[in-house]
Amino acid sequence: MVQTMLRRNHFHSVDPSRNRHRFYRITECTTLFGEKVLRVEYGRIGTDLLKAREEVFTDDFARSLRFHELVKVRGRRGYHLVHQA
Repeated sequence: MVQTMLRRNHFHSVDPSRNRHRFYRITECTTLFGEKVLRVEYGRIGTDLLKAREEVFTDDFARSLRFHELVKVRGRRGYHLVHQA
């Protein structure tokens, strides 16, 4: 249960020759109870099906470090930033 979104990056990886149309969304947020959460959603572009996971952190610095680490990994795997909020 997420209450406040702090930052979100949305990535796409499209390669029609390999039938690859993927998205990856990373969101920094805070829950109703004040927990610092990093929510990751990913799946195929154009479908309603997606997978999601959440990582809970004890402080903002650790969450921000993990956020930047995931952004870096997505870039190395061929994903391109399409939206940043």
